[in-house]
Amino acid sequence: MISLPVRVRLTLWYFAMFASAAALLCTASLWMLQKSVEETEYHELQERADDVGVVLGHESPELSSQQLSHDMSVAYDLKDDGKYLQVRDAAGNWIFRSKRMIAENVDVSAPDRLPKDGLISQFHQGIHDVKALAYPVTVHGKLFSVQTGISRDKSIALLSRFRTNLLLQ
Repeated sequence: MISLPVRVRLTLWYFAMFASAAALLCTASLWMLQKSVEETEYHELQERADDVGVVLGHESPELSSQQLSHDMSVAYDLKDDGKYLQVRDAAGNWIFRSKRMIAENVDVSAPDRLPKDGLISQFHQGIHDVKALAYPVTVHGKLFSVQTGISRDKSIALLSRFRTNLLLQ
C-alpha cells in the first residue's frame, strides 16, 4: 500500500472539512428559509382572518345570518371573488364562501373546536398548491370560523430556485 505524502493527506483532509462545513451551511440555510417562508405564510393567513374579523366587527350585532351573509358577499365578491375565503358562524351557517372554496368543497370546523392559533391545512386546486388557515374569530361576543387560504406557487418557486442555486454554486 502506497502512503500519500503529508501535503496530499492534509489537502484532502482540509477539503473534506470545508466540503462538510459547506454542506452543513447549505442545509442550515435551506432549513431557515423554509421556516421563514412557513412563518410568513402563517402570518399572512392570520392577518387575512383578522381582517375578516374587522369587517364583521363593523356590522351590527343584531344582523341575522342572512343579512350578514349578504353584507359579506357585497364586501368580498368584488375583492378578487374573495379568493380563498369562507366564514361560518357557531351555529354552522355559512356567512360567506368564495367561489374557489365552494369548488374545492373544503369544510371548516366549528369555532369552538378550532385551536386558538388556528388549524393549517393544504390542498391542491388545479395547478395551485394552497395553504389554508381555519381560525376562530370572536366579534360582538359571537364566534365565527374564518378559513382563508393563499397560493403557495411563489413560495414553492422561491424554494426551488434557492435549492437549484445551492447545488450550482
